[in-house]
Amino acid sequence: MTYPFMLAAALAVSGEPYEPQRVGVFINEVMYHPHERMGGPEDFQWIELYNARGEIQTLTGWTLNGFTLPQCRIAPHGFLIVARQDLSDPDQDGLFYSAYYHSGNGFPHHQATIIDAEGHDFGLIQPHRVTLRLEDEGGGFQDEITYINSIGGDGDGPSLEKIVSFFDHNEIFWRPSKSPWIVGTPALQNSAVAVHMRVQKEREYYQQLEFLHLWTTLGNRSPYPAAGKLQTRTIDPEEDEAIVEPGIVFSLGPGEQQTFHQSWKIPEHAPSGDWLVKQVSFGQNQSLAPEIVEFTLGTVDVGSDASTVDQQAQR
Repeated sequence: MTYPFMLAAALAVSGEPYEPQRVGVFINEVMYHPHERMGGPEDFQWIELYNARGEIQTLTGWTLNGFTLPQCRIAPHGFLIVARQDLSDPDQDGLFYSAYYHSGNGFPHHQATIIDAEGHDFGLIQPHRVTLRLEDEGGGFQDEITYINSIGGDGDGPSLEKIVSFFDHNEIFWRPSKSPWIVGTPALQNSAVAVHMRVQKEREYYQQLEFLHLWTTLGNRSPYPAAGKLQTRTIDPEEDEAIVEPGIVFSLGPGEQQTFHQSWKIPEHAPSGDWLVKQVSFGQNQSLAPEIVEFTLGTVDVGSDASTVDQQAQR
């Protein structure tokens, strides 16, 4: 049985099959060939992981192209940097990543966990195509990305920043980091995202037949006009239903922002539990990376007191 959570928005997209992305932690950015002014690739390569969930994730024992992560955790909506450095380097120039990416240069170290990969060769520089695979402690698949050096970032300074396809997590493509972040954005939002999105929820829990209200603010951080579409998708507690909101068209000048109000009626037979809500802004210009925001909203039975549940959740 399906439950159209967003009653006014139960529309399909172009008839193509959709497999929701449920990866909580994914590969978000790669510095695979640093500029020579930074140092050799054996020193300054790094890989950034991002936690898209609202809870702490323990990554102890996870593997990244053969490297096993030590005891570590990643914060909710936070970053973890796996840097190819060697703290015991005999020539005393270890801590390469930290020596370059520090708060004095505008990189907030406190927002990320830094993992020393002890010189592990991730195979980031290849003549043509490179694949990175992230697996959990049991060998279960978490994420896999592939890039080619013709995309950029091949010794010219920038990193490669991930642009996540909304419709299929395997359709991943990349863009070089943009000025002023010409050496990447570790522990920061990717610079290729021109349209920044903030979401305000009326509350956390709703009863059936109530109207859900969201306010989404889009801000254009680029010096160029940005136009596109804002879409919303939900996945029910059983993770087998995805509903697409038909989308809101936006057009923003440089530095402009606009807030959109969206409202949907929760169906009478919607199952109780937490719904995963994903919003994404798509740019008409494919060189502009979309931004994805994930959060959860809870539905409760009609007989329950949603306001009481809300108060308990805030304690």
